[in-house]
Amino acid sequence: MNMTIPLYNMEGKEIEQIKLDKEIFDGSVNKAVLREVILAHLAAHRRGTASTKTKAEVRGGGRKPWRQKGTGRARAGSIRSPIWRGGGITFGPKPRDFRMKIPRKVKRLALCSCINDKLKEKSIMVVEELKLDKAKTKSLVKILTQLKLISASRKKKEKLSILLLVGKKKNLTLLRAAGNLAGLVLKEANSFSTYDAFTHRQLLFTKDAWSAFVERIKK
Repeated sequence: MNMTIPLYNMEGKEIEQIKLDKEIFDGSVNKAVLREVILAHLAAHRRGTASTKTKAEVRGGGRKPWRQKGTGRARAGSIRSPIWRGGGITFGPKPRDFRMKIPRKVKRLALCSCINDKLKEKSIMVVEELKLDKAKTKSLVKILTQLKLISASRKKKEKLSILLLVGKKKNLTLLRAAGNLAGLVLKEANSFSTYDAFTHRQLLFTKDAWSAFVERIKK
């Protein structure tokens, strides 16, 4: 894997090379850890509100349907038994928390693995800055087209798969400009997750965001 990554300006021209830290970006991809962290992310977003009633919770059934012996029928103590229609549910779901505890070092390893994989696929781009005079989608599309992240003949309904990462502070102008572009997600470098990086085809960092991300990984 190359130990440098090109830095582009807003016109799409390469202006310099950014050196990669060998200790962080060593090219290794731990698929098992990556899978574990992504599954934990998905599990944490499950509501866990499904609930069924047990035999004790179903209303009614307090009286024995018939006497124990002499009728020729099977013994029955309640019409709310799980084997009866309208009865309780055996081993049904109950409200629960699906969240999994993942150590901080494991999360860091998963994020490094994801970034290393993206670097191998050449799916990461660093741009010097992203400045818009006005919060116009057209202006942002022009910049993304110059960076060759959007084709010039792109249809309006065509969906993107780009994760745009900015520095430590929110950029409201960019946020408003990106609002009308389906598939373009804007995140801060200190808050995006492994799942965010994994589920987007292309990652676009500003120079400040890349520096903030490297600092975050080194902690």
